[in-house]
Amino acid sequence: MKTKLIVVACCLFLFVAVIAGCNLQKMVAVQVPAGVQKSLEIDAGTNLHNAEYVYTAWQSFVAVNTQELLDNIDSANETYSTLASFVDLGFDVASNHAGAIPGGGLVLAALTGLGGLFVNRPGTRKLVKQAKADAFRQGMNIERASRNK
Repeated sequence: MKTKLIVVACCLFLFVAVIAGCNLQKMVAVQVPAGVQKSLEIDAGTNLHNAEYVYTAWQSFVAVNTQELLDNIDSANETYSTLASFVDLGFDVASNHAGAIPGGGLVLAALTGLGGLFVNRPGTRKLVKQAKADAFRQGMNIERASRNK
């Protein structure tokens, strides 16, 4: 009986010693929400060892994209104000003098159409945003690779 107890105690001590030498944080799983996975392009689950890195990457992603969204909104408001000012000024001037020029209405329509050439095409901002997001992801992948070495 004592021999069995000593053998069990030694096995238990050996098991605890082996477990103590392991990185237990790598054994504990952390589920990453679907939106975070998609945004950071990571797997569904990670371990506790990498969880702080994922959290920091998420905070950086949110901060960068929040600032970019605010910048885009400000830029759109500035563009709108400028365009509205030009359009109002142009129509005021043109409406007062269009009748004095033969074919003034046609000239006004042609100039308005020509002004549309200077407005960004739909999708230009999306391409720029995608390029920035790709650069951010590439930087995060490099950081992730350097942490896992």
